[in-house]
Amino acid sequence: MKSEEAINDFMSHIDAMRSLIGFVTVLPVTMPHVMTVLTEQQRKNIYEHCVIPWINFNRELYSKPDMYVDAPTPTPVDPNCSPLEL
Repeated sequence: MKSEEAINDFMSHIDAMRSLIGFVTVLPVTMPHVMTVLTEQQRKNIYEHCVIPWINFNRELYSKPDMYVDAPTPTPVDPNCSPLEL
């Protein structure tokens, strides 16, 4: 019975990987098309409110190389921070 469970777990893992591969291959094909059918104002709203904060967050994160090289020193988290910042 254990081998049957292992096979089912493996197949579940394979299904999850297929879903991930599907997402990764469809996103680059779909997203440019979606961005071309949006109006200039819609693109501006998406870019300014979503993309720019994400870029700034990554810049701030990568400007702390000690986070990746030195021993972990957790930064305290503000419980009132927004989901994007969290």
